Amino acid sequence: MRYGIILTAGLAILMLFLAGCSSGTDAPSLVTGRSFNGGTDGIKMDFMSNAPPPTVFDTSDSVFDVSLRLQNLGEYQVEPEEATVQIIGIDPGQFSLADPVQNPSGTLYGVRLDPQGNVIPGTIMTVDFFGLHWSGNQLTGSVPYQISASLCYQYETKAIAKLCLKPDLLTRPRASDVCDVTRAMNPESSGAPIRVENLKQSAVGKNKLTFSFQIQHVGTGEIFTNEAGAAVCDDSRFSNEDKVKVSDSILSGLGNLGTISCPGLSQNDGYVKLFDGKATISCTAELSSGAVSGNFERALDINLIYNYREIESVPIMVRHIEDEG
Repeated sequence: MRYGIILTAGLAILMLFLAGCSSGTDAPSLVTGRSFNGGTDGIKMDFMSNAPPPTVFDTSDSVFDVSLRLQNLGEYQVEPEEATVQIIGIDPGQFSLADPVQNPSGTLYGVRLDPQGNVIPGTIMTVDFFGLHWSGNQLTGSVPYQISASLCYQYETKAIAKLCLKPDLLTRPRASDVCDVTRAMNPESSGAPIRVENLKQSAVGKNKLTFSFQIQHVGTGEIFTNEAGAAVCDDSRFSNEDKVKVSDSILSGLGNLGTISCPGLSQNDGYVKLFDGKATISCTAELSSGAVSGNFERALDINLIYNYREIESVPIMVRHIEDEG
């Protein structure tokens, strides 16, 4: 009997606990503590199964399609005019390909976090090239080809860096300080093939500090300048490659607290060249006299703008029809 009473009381307490957890006002909300989902990809491209097929024949009735699956795995929204898919590696005339270049049919939305911290996947769609067939001279045997697809798209990386500020940057750290004016940390970066990393700051005067951060290529594709303002990945000139624009939003990041200058950006209209997939940006922040009271962190937006190219390939065999007879 005593055991039954204890068990009943225990169940009642458990039910009250679960009811309290499920109530709308008392239940704790999920706080993720992050601004971005992160990741190292932009738009991923793959050939769809059997499009193209592994083998076709050298006749006009051996018709096939080429279909590419695009999925936005990063966090930047790409509009149809900001991306192009081009079939390369074959002569369009020999395969009756009227137009080897297409734009996606709709917006490729990026990965998003909802208010509860749940991940909402990015858009998936296909780009299709229909009705290809061999239209060249009749072959005397089998000829292997490599059909490649080149995806060029505009993309952005958004990052949030934090500077530690206080009225006199040279005073020694105190136990009550919430941050240290001499420190190193990684900013939060959105999911993209280029990231912002290794922020370092240090005080060089009562009202002046220096900080630097690194732009790091973490994807598998190629980077091109976005100076043309369109989805163009022009590798005909070395000067077009590995160039990233740093938005001037960073220069106004202190607002009325002071000014930020980054000489390397000002001299090159915000464009930086990556070498071995890296570039370091150095800046100086000068605080206005009396503008800062207390010790706190100030968030800075760092936006990177660039074009990106991925290339995928599949083999295809064109066989003479008599080989099957």
